[in-house]
Amino acid sequence: MKKLIFLIIFILSSSIAYAEVIKLSCDLTIDEGGKKRNYLELITIEQRYNFIFITPSGNILSKVDSESIDPEVKITNLSTKNHWHIFNETKYIDTNGQILFFNVSFKIDRNTGVLFYQHSTKSSNNYSNIVNANGLCNKVDLTKNKF
Repeated sequence: MKKLIFLIIFILSSSIAYAEVIKLSCDLTIDEGGKKRNYLELITIEQRYNFIFITPSGNILSKVDSESIDPEVKITNLSTKNHWHIFNETKYIDTNGQILFFNVSFKIDRNTGVLFYQHSTKSSNNYSNIVNANGLCNKVDLTKNKF
């Protein structure tokens, strides 16, 4: 009986702790309103079962998740074993009653390291801003085989 309890605890604790974490260094070209610049971004990809979290370290690219508890966030996860591809769409109403729409798309090819990113912001008073980024990513930790 003690062995069975120990086995159940071991299985539960190991399944909770499982997460694949991949760190990437990405050499990107950022285009914001026609102004282009080069940018180096460190990105953490975390996979827990079917959930994917793409988290940039800087303040230019936005984080995307394949799951959200926020009902205002619509998520589309088109990821496969060959690429991560997540869209997050958010509707936000600010304190002045203005409606803002944020759309973020992240796609990273797991075979080549090519990254495509777009973040668009639109408001109910006709404000619009689009940030595009593309470039090449390389693994930071070369001891792990999977990209």
